[in-house]
Amino acid sequence: MRLTLHRALCISNSNEADALIDFDRIVKGIRQAPASAALLSFALFIVMDFAIRVGSSWHKEPDMLTFDTPYRSRAYWAIKDFLQQKSPPDILLIGPSDVAAALTRSEATYLNRRVEEMTTHRSQYLEKKLRDLDSPYKSTSSLAIPGEMPSDTYFLFNTLVKNKKPQVIFLSFTPRNLCDATFGAPANTDIFKVLSKLGGLKDYQLSCRSSFWERVDYMFSQACSVYDHKWELTTWQHHLAHAMLGQSFDFSRFIGPDSIRKMSLLELPEDFGLGESITHPYDPKNAEYLSNINEYRQRYKRFNRKLFDQQLAFFKQFCRSCQSEGVQLVVGNSPITQENKQLLPKPIYNLCISEASKAVRESGGTWVDLDRPDVFQHDDFYDSVHLNGKGGLKYFDLISSIVGNRSFLATKKSQGL
Repeated sequence: MRLTLHRALCISNSNEADALIDFDRIVKGIRQAPASAALLSFALFIVMDFAIRVGSSWHKEPDMLTFDTPYRSRAYWAIKDFLQQKSPPDILLIGPSDVAAALTRSEATYLNRRVEEMTTHRSQYLEKKLRDLDSPYKSTSSLAIPGEMPSDTYFLFNTLVKNKKPQVIFLSFTPRNLCDATFGAPANTDIFKVLSKLGGLKDYQLSCRSSFWERVDYMFSQACSVYDHKWELTTWQHHLAHAMLGQSFDFSRFIGPDSIRKMSLLELPEDFGLGESITHPYDPKNAEYLSNINEYRQRYKRFNRKLFDQQLAFFKQFCRSCQSEGVQLVVGNSPITQENKQLLPKPIYNLCISEASKAVRESGGTWVDLDRPDVFQHDDFYDSVHLNGKGGLKYFDLISSIVGNRSFLATKKSQGL
C-alpha cells in the first residue's frame, strides 16, 4: 500500500524524495491523531445513519417509483412504466424474454420502424387484432422481463399487479422457467431487488436468500440505513459528478462501447440507457439467426429438483393469486426450436409441461399450447427460443384468437371469472 501511494504521489511531484517526505508526514499525522477523532467519526456516521433512516421513513411514495437508482435495468424500465400508467390495462403480458422479444420485434415489424426496447411495453399490433375481432379488451401492457422466473412473476403480481388489476393476464411459459441450472436464488434477481425498494417483499427477504452470508448481508442492511440505501447514495454521487462536469452532456443517453459494457457487467448490475437497445423491423432479405445453443446447454446441464419444486411452488401461488383476485389467467407454452428442445431430456420436458399445465387448470386458468410446428417454422426464430419479427406477429395472432374469442369470454363469464 505504501508503494502504491508513493507512486501516486510521484505522478504529481517530479521530485521523488520530496514525495516520499510528504508521504511520511501523512503517515505520521495519522498516527498522532487523537483517539477522539475516531470517536467523532463514528458519532458523525451514527448521526448520518439516523438522518437517512428518518428521511426515508418520511418520504414513502413507492407507487411512482420515486427512489433513484444508479442502474437502470430492464426491470427498472418495465416496472417504472407500469407504475406510471394511470389505469390498468385490459390485457397484461408477463413472462421472460420469449414474450418480451416477441413484443418488441413484432412491434418494430408492424410499425415498420425501429423501436426502443426499454420503453416499449405495449403491443399496438395485439390491440389492432383485438379491434378486428371486436373484443371488449382494448388496451395492453407488458411486464415481461428477460430472465424472469416464476418467483419473479409472483412477486410482480403481489407487489404491483393486484393493486392495478388487468382483466386478463397472459403468461408465457417455457421449460427453462422451472429448470434453469444457472439460476441462483430468488433474491438475486434484479426484479427482486427493484421490488424490494418498493417495500413489497419484506416477508420473503430471508427465505429467498440461499446462503448464510446473504442473510447476514440483508440483516446488516436493516441495521444500517447507510448500507441499505447504497443505491441512492451511489446515485447522489453520480448526480454530483455530472453537476461538476457541467450540463452540456446528456449522460442518460450515453451509449458505451460493447467492450466496456461487457467489462462493467462483471462488477455492476445491468444498466441500459435510452437508445442503447434498439429493435429493427424484420427484413426477410437480411434475416439473421444467432445460435444460443451453448448458453442453453449450460441452463439445461443438470436438473435441480430443489429448484424445480421451489419455482413450481411460486408458479402455483401466482395461479392461485390470479384466481383469488378475479383475474383471468391464460398461460401459453411458447414455441421453441427442436434443437433447443432436444437439449432437455424428454422426461424432464414432459414433467415441466405436465406440472405447469396442471397448476393452471386447477386454479381455473386456461392453458394453451403455442409450440405448434404447423404455425412456427425455423425461419420464424431469431435464435433457438426467441422469435423474430415475422414469428412475433404469428405469436400475437394466436394470442388474439384465444383471448379475443367470444366463446372463451363466455366460458370465463359462466365460471364467474
